[in-house]
Amino acid sequence: MRLEHKVFPDGEVYVRVPTDLREEVLIVYGLAAPQNQRLVELLIAVDAVQGAGARAVYAVIPYLAYARQDRRVLPGEPISVLAVLKALHAVGVSEVFVLEPHNPRVIGRAGFPVHAVSAAPAVAAFLRKEGWEDAFILAPDEGALDRARQVAAALHTQAGALKKHRDPHTGKISVRWTDLPIKGRRVVVVDDIVSTGGTMARAIQMALQHGAKEVAAVGVHWIGGSNAVRRLLDAGATFVAASESMKHPLSKCIQIDEVLASAVRSRI
Repeated sequence: MRLEHKVFPDGEVYVRVPTDLREEVLIVYGLAAPQNQRLVELLIAVDAVQGAGARAVYAVIPYLAYARQDRRVLPGEPISVLAVLKALHAVGVSEVFVLEPHNPRVIGRAGFPVHAVSAAPAVAAFLRKEGWEDAFILAPDEGALDRARQVAAALHTQAGALKKHRDPHTGKISVRWTDLPIKGRRVVVVDDIVSTGGTMARAIQMALQHGAKEVAAVGVHWIGGSNAVRRLLDAGATFVAASESMKHPLSKCIQIDEVLASAVRSRI
């Protein structure tokens, strides 16, 4: 069922449930740009569903906006991802399922059930379909290594990560290569979010410099536009792919419906 939806001339949004409800309701709604509008739409949609008689409301969010603001770096900063999740719970969402949140550990502090759904099975299925099941899975930094290992385990191949170093005096970040068994092999760089493509482009170049036969780039959430695609291809990527968590300009798309459905079935 689709909600009725419109935007008033002043920019405010309107949603309506076209039928009475007497059961549990699952709302599937991504929070990609324009994320502020879509967040408000989701909040009032939850209220509309409850008003129509839903016994309980669950939210499946393929892309969670504000997920990257997951800690307080400076005094007075918010943890925006928790504010968003708490707002959803306040309007009546019982549980939330999020595909590959930037920091899965943080969402566990929301105060109600919020489940991080791994995209690794979907990424592995895509690579298998493309004939890249024997590729080495490379994380662009240690923070992405768990994801790379999950993809590699599903494909029965290997994974590793580049080492990131922050200069304690200047704050400048540098990346160095480690001893990874990629010479003569195909490599897939996997990360959760691609925006400018700079991090992945650097990983692609380093893999090729250290003997990789071919390198592909896979991002779960594609925030970047066509400039990011060009940057990765110019760096030497054989192909670039991303999931369908939001619209993107890529021809290769990773289907995520089954991993999301499986996560929901396991809980509800």
